[in-house]
Formats: sequence, structure tokens, C-alpha cells
Amino acid sequence: MPERKYADSYEMNINKLQDAIMFWLCNRENVETFDKEDDERMNELEERINNIMGLDEKFKLSFTEDMQFTMTTAAYNAFENGLQIGLNLLKNLLTAELPEIHIVRHEPSRTERRCPPVCQDIDTKQIFIDYVNKYCMFLSKEQMCSIQGRMEQLITDNFKRLVNDLF
Repeated sequence: MPERKYADSYEMNINKLQDAIMFWLCNRENVETFDKEDDERMNELEERINNIMGLDEKFKLSFTEDMQFTMTTAAYNAFENGLQIGLNLLKNLLTAELPEIHIVRHEPSRTERRCPPVCQDIDTKQIFIDYVNKYCMFLSKEQMCSIQGRMEQLITDNFKRLVNDLF
């Protein structure tokens, strides 16, 4: 591997940075993912399991090991998710992008668009106007201005698209 002298000779992205931080914390610094309370709770639960007389010693040992593994994995995953959230927020602060935070391992499913029933003739403009009139009293002045600004942007975009289609 060639020796790297300058910072720009490293290819870094958010995933490589997260992996490097996790490797450094877990392997070099020997960081505990449990705090003192969690350790006490786990030890007390182990004692309670060991004091149950009706359980086989082999089962007690395997159950305790499984419980320790599960709790350690959950704590490690919670730490990793917190690190990912912090790094995403740092990236968004540095790049001025809107944050996209997912606290689950998979991409959340998108909701499908609801369409009106085919059998009914409806006046969507009037429904929209009635909806805005009915619920605008629950919005603050800033929220109404924000919605108005978004609507004006949509109208401008649609108008430009319409003009471009005509010519």
C-alpha cells in the first residue's frame, strides 16, 4: 500500500468514515457500550435466572449467554445508529443539504398516492378549496405563508412547463 502524505489522497465518504470511527472506538479505545446501570441490570437478571431452581444448569448457561449476546448487539447497534445520525447531521451542516435521517436499517416504504374513485365525478378544485378553508384555522401565519410559497413555486414550475410545451 503506498504511503499517503496528503489529506486529499484519501478517498473518503460517509460510510468509510463511519467504519473508521467504529473500528477505532471498538478496537483501539475498548469502549463500553453499556453504562453502569445497564451492567447492574444485566447482572441482577443473571442472578435471578441462576436462582430459579426448576431450570437445568446447561439451559441457564446458554440462556444467559444468549441474553448477553442480544443485549451487547442491541447496545452496539444503538451506538452505531447514533453515530450514523450524528455523521449525517455533520455532513448536512457542512454541505447545507436537508437532513435525511433513518433510524431503521431499511429504507422506509413510500406511501402510495391516493386517487379518487373512478365511479364518481368530483370537482377537485372545490374539494381543495373547501379543505383549505376548513383546516387553515389550525395553521400558524408562518405555516400558511410557507404553504403559499410552495404553491406559488408549483404554479410557476407548471406554467413554465406549459409554456415550453407550447413552443
